[in-house]
Amino acid sequence: MTKENPSAGIPGRGFPRRVYPARVIGVGLGFISVAGVFVSAGAPPWAWLLLILNGFVWPHIAFLSARRAADPSRAERRNLMIDALGGGFWVALMQFNLLPSALLLAMLSMDNMALGGMRLFLRGLLAHLAGMVAGVLLVGWAPAPVTNVREMLFCLPFLLIYPQLVGNITFQLAQRLDAEKRNLLERSRIDALTGLWNRGYWQERALAELSRCRRQGTPAVLVLADIDHFKSINDRYGHGVGDQVLRRLAALLQKDLRISDILCRYGGEEFAMVLPDTECAGALVFIERLRETIMRCDLGPDYPGRVTVSFGLAQLAPVIADLPTWTEAADTALYQAKQAGRNRSVVHGSQDPDSSSS
Repeated sequence: MTKENPSAGIPGRGFPRRVYPARVIGVGLGFISVAGVFVSAGAPPWAWLLLILNGFVWPHIAFLSARRAADPSRAERRNLMIDALGGGFWVALMQFNLLPSALLLAMLSMDNMALGGMRLFLRGLLAHLAGMVAGVLLVGWAPAPVTNVREMLFCLPFLLIYPQLVGNITFQLAQRLDAEKRNLLERSRIDALTGLWNRGYWQERALAELSRCRRQGTPAVLVLADIDHFKSINDRYGHGVGDQVLRRLAALLQKDLRISDILCRYGGEEFAMVLPDTECAGALVFIERLRETIMRCDLGPDYPGRVTVSFGLAQLAPVIADLPTWTEAADTALYQAKQAGRNRSVVHGSQDPDSSSS
């Protein structure tokens, strides 16, 4: 038995984990930039102590506090504001040294824009200003904006490395979102019980196939299949066994299809398929072989009997103008198969509905 993850299902639980490595590296690189100014200016020990705590202790405190919060996303946004506040504070302690100050504020603002859009960016600007005010009140107003060569060199690691890190994180996030989007799209197209395409998506694919066949003049056959007496299975054995039968039949129907064939659960105990580039005679041979396979198949440990399936086939013809007309033709053939005694395949327009049966 696997242990249940207590954090599973908590919104935003992964957000602090994604921000954590960027903060560790970014604050560490920021430490180097500020340290370059502190070395030139001869900063007091208490300023160095605060810088060390901010550069090497704060990222871990931020991560742990966000991970343990009831709302991790909200806690992480609060941490980003603390980052912004600290950025303004260091700008003031560097006496507004131009290059490291601009670099620090630009990188922090980039983080806020990337992670929270314009709203978080604007809140970050206010936090920068608050941090600057706090720093000026602490050390006084004595601007020294000129950046010397040594201070420029101290800024280079931050300038060169951090944008690449943020770019990589943004790329990975975009990849993950794209994968999740594709997964959601795929799930929206699939019938949850059988794993086949659902009716809505099948109709899109069938319509596209109809249009292609019209353009290229190629044949195609639409098939509707219905499990005979399926209601009696549910009534006698329960809907769980009925679901088991549906899943097993879906697997049987799908087993011998080509990649180009389009199969779906059409509704209830009914299935539909389009067989492209297929004449009706060839489709009938395939469907008959499939029908006989189903008759002989074991449908699972909870259902001791066998089931039969009736099929209605309709070849695409000039008189068929659209998908509803094509589907109606196959449905008419299926109705004839049911009326003729079930467990048979009937081609729309056939004069002898009993010609393909067991």
